Amino acid sequence: MVSFNRDTTVRLKQPKAEEAFKNIINKASINTNLPDDSDPSNPRIIFRDTFKEIVISQISATLLARFDNLESLNKQVEATDENVSKLFNCVKVFAGDGPAII
Repeated sequence: MVSFNRDTTVRLKQPKAEEAFKNIINKASINTNLPDDSDPSNPRIIFRDTFKEIVISQISATLLARFDNLESLNKQVEATDENVSKLFNCVKVFAGDGPAII
């Protein structure tokens, strides 16, 4: 999970999120359309593919990863390291802190 300053308008930034997070999950996102004044930790934008999910709230972006149980632990650790690095860079782009370094 990567935390950032609360953004009460995050649900309106779905196109920006899709552009920023496409290096992790290059699929259309789901907007939960929750009211802006509801709990800031509730999901506002969700990306899903077979083994990964990104959940964006008003205060954080969380990456959930699942692995095929046939993958070695080393491959799982490598994939986790790579995806965490990408998540930090994508949050920088989404939150306006500069370009991603991938």
